[in-house]
Amino acid sequence: MSSGTTDAKYSEPRQPLYEASTQFQNWRFSQEGLTKIREKLNETAVAAIRNTFEVDEVKEKHFAL
Repeated sequence: MSSGTTDAKYSEPRQPLYEASTQFQNWRFSQEGLTKIREKLNETAVAAIRNTFEVDEVKEKHFAL
């Protein structure tokens, strides 16, 4: 039943199912990328915590009067 031609979709190497998923495409990071994300997240968390402590100190001084 073969006509001598090959169907292009079957002659190309198939991509593994997981690699074709959006999880793989959107959540795959290099070591450098992960390092940058961690550094930015840490900077943001430290700033938020520092701000919270500063606000609490101001409130304590205000209510202590």
